[in-house]
Amino acid sequence: MTRSADFYAPEAADGDRFIPKDNIGHVVVIKALEHKTGMVTSNSPNGTDAISADIVDLDAQGEPAVYRDTLLFGGAFTDALKGFIGQMVVVKVELRNSKSGRTYAAPIAVGDEDKKRAEELFAKGDPFAAQIRTVSAAAPF
Repeated sequence: MTRSADFYAPEAADGDRFIPKDNIGHVVVIKALEHKTGMVTSNSPNGTDAISADIVDLDAQGEPAVYRDTLLFGGAFTDALKGFIGQMVVVKVELRNSKSGRTYAAPIAVGDEDKKRAEELFAKGDPFAAQIRTVSAAAPF
């Protein structure tokens, strides 16, 4: 008789859901919180890497949107962000083509104008704080 593997339920995702492919062209501020490994998902039953992050979407409809404790999957995001744990980066979400022709969302460096928009937002208060508090205009970008 074939022995089945023991099933372990994946970790519950308690945070907000930010899907990069739904936000192509948006400039976002990402505060990378943690690099997680072995995350079991429906697409990766053997586990994959993810970045736990807080995100401010500067180009959300209406006004900037805050996503707390979201998980970013995909090699482009995890590889790019795992060196920035505990830091904030300003990136643009863009589509790229793999060598095999598959498209994927990737974080791309932004110019000074987009960095300035992020700095102006943080000068009004920290959107990641539970309650808005004033921060210096010298944001770490």
